[in-house]
Amino acid sequence: MSQLRMQGVEKVDDGDKLVEKLVGQTCAFCGDGSLTSDRYKENMAVICECCGTPAAQLWEQ
Repeated sequence: MSQLRMQGVEKVDDGDKLVEKLVGQTCAFCGDGSLTSDRYKENMAVICECCGTPAAQLWEQ
């Protein structure tokens, strides 16, 4: 099972469901792009399609 680490959240079991909820939301960092599921530093992540900033990353246990 994956765990998610992001701003304001230490660990969330079942991170895949949280990623689904984040995808499509407006980027909190730049405000111009929307979040998409992609890879960041070899981890599954939710990143901004405009600025490339990761909003969340999944690490395998």
